[in-house]
Amino acid sequence: DTSGNGNDLTLNGIGTDHVTTDTPTQNFMTLDSNRNAGQVLSEGNLRTTCSAGGGTHKGLMGNMVLPKSGKYYWETKVVQNVTDYRAIGIQRETLVLTETSGNLGRSIQVRAGDTTRDGRPIASNVDGSVNNVGSNSPWGAIANNTVVSWALDADKEYLYVSVGDDNWKGFDTNSSDPVAGTNPTFRDIEKTSNWRIYVQNFSDGASHIFDFNFGQKPFENTVPTGYSNIQQDNLPTTEKGVPDL
Repeated sequence: DTSGNGNDLTLNGIGTDHVTTDTPTQNFMTLDSNRNAGQVLSEGNLRTTCSAGGGTHKGLMGNMVLPKSGKYYWETKVVQNVTDYRAIGIQRETLVLTETSGNLGRSIQVRAGDTTRDGRPIASNVDGSVNNVGSNSPWGAIANNTVVSWALDADKEYLYVSVGDDNWKGFDTNSSDPVAGTNPTFRDIEKTSNWRIYVQNFSDGASHIFDFNFGQKPFENTVPTGYSNIQQDNLPTTEKGVPDL
């Protein structure tokens, strides 16, 4: 209270990890409750639980279209990895969230105990047909609380993925480098489409839990040089969505 009346409030039960910067020109991306076919959102729409009993083929997207120019970084923590089949990545916003074709846009599969699928990259065409499937995961099994890094080079239409800190791998399982612009995990993030963050719940079994961080709080992994978090001040002028910004 700056009035001098001493009407101050004391925070109770709120740690620093629950405090974020958010102003009229610093709106960070979150997960979108209006683009959610049945996952359970919490933690300010930054955590999704693909819960048992929620039904199969329940997609979820982010609340902002990914920029079409510039370089951007975000993280997904796999808080809980279970033996059911889910996927995380990016997707064209035109996808029907309850579709059953297996269209994953540009995603990695997440399935504990599956040595072929856990961490395997998949790329799908606009029509849903599979463009490319990795022969196996470039990273191996994804342990609980592993942080997955994503680096989007929108100018080149490239998306880089690192499972764990500074462990960037290409689709071919060889090393990649988002700073040098070499061997991206995914190519052809075509600018003719609007892309959004994406989580797909294919299974109706045990619960996966994913935490997303778009820069609302400190990142856990190393941010590649030249990449920015996804918030309104960092977007290209034509994509800020607010006049005169």
